[in-house]
Amino acid sequence: MVPIPIETTFEESYRQILFIDNFIVTSVAKKNIKRAIVFLTLSIVVILFFFLTDSDSIVAWFVLIPLFWVCFGLYLIYIKWITYRRQKFSLRQFVVEALQENPSVLLCFSESEIQLLQKDRTTIAKWDEFKAFLEDQETVYLFNENPYLAWSFSTKEIGRSAIDGIKEIIRQKSIPLLTIP
Repeated sequence: MVPIPIETTFEESYRQILFIDNFIVTSVAKKNIKRAIVFLTLSIVVILFFFLTDSDSIVAWFVLIPLFWVCFGLYLIYIKWITYRRQKFSLRQFVVEALQENPSVLLCFSESEIQLLQKDRTTIAKWDEFKAFLEDQETVYLFNENPYLAWSFSTKEIGRSAIDGIKEIIRQKSIPLLTIP
C-alpha cells in the first residue's frame, strides 16, 4: 500500500457532494410521485363514491380533496426549498470546513481495506462494508449504510491509475452498482 496524496479542491469536493445529494433527492422525488398517485387514487375514489351514492355528507370531501392537494403542493414546495438551502449553504459550508480541517489527506488501499490518512487520525474501511458504488465523471463513489458518508475519489484527486485500481477491487469484491429504489 503506497500512500497516494489526494489533491482536494473546493470545486471537486463540492461537485462530488452535490452529486450524492442530488442522487438522494432523486430517490425522494420518486417516492413523492408514488404519494401523488395515492392522492390521485383517493380523490377519484371519493368522487366516484359521491356519484354512486345518495349521501349529502360527501360534499365535505369536495372541500377536503382540494385542501389535501394544496397541503401536498406546499409539502413539495417545502422540500424544494429545504433542498435548495442545503445545497447552497449547508453543503457548501461543510466542504469549506472539511478542507480547512484536513488540508492534506493520503489514500491507501489494498485487497482487504481502504484507508484515509489524515494528520491526526486514520480512517479504515473494509471493502465488504461498502454496500454499493457509482461512477460519474471519472469519479467513483463508495456507499455504506448512510449515503451522506460515501467515500468519493476522482481522477483529478488521485489520478487515473489509482481510480483504475479501486475499480478493479470493486469488480473483484462484487460490490453492486447503486440504483434508485
